[in-house]
Amino acid sequence: MSKTRKHKCKRERRRQRIAESRQRALATVRIAGHRRILRLYEVEAITGKKRSQIYDDIKNGKFPAPVPLGDRAVGWIESEILAWQEARIAQRDATRSRHWQKTDRTGMEAI
Repeated sequence: MSKTRKHKCKRERRRQRIAESRQRALATVRIAGHRRILRLYEVEAITGKKRSQIYDDIKNGKFPAPVPLGDRAVGWIESEILAWQEARIAQRDATRSRHWQKTDRTGMEAI
């Protein structure tokens, strides 16, 4: 086995161990009911928003603010992000039900 191939195998095993460790940690946190802090890439994945839109909404008071984790690191509380998501869904449902009350099946406004 060549030296390069050995290093690739070692790196791959290390990456796999790290991924498994993260999965175990996440499972433990969910079982114990602890608060979980999400990093930006996770918030983007959950919300479908990109970084600039997230920070614009924070500035306008429409999105939960992050918590500082260090000098140059921030994170978001998972429960706050999920609550924001639920509020958006409730807002959509309220708007949709109002819309359906005003229109008939053809989509034309009822008189």
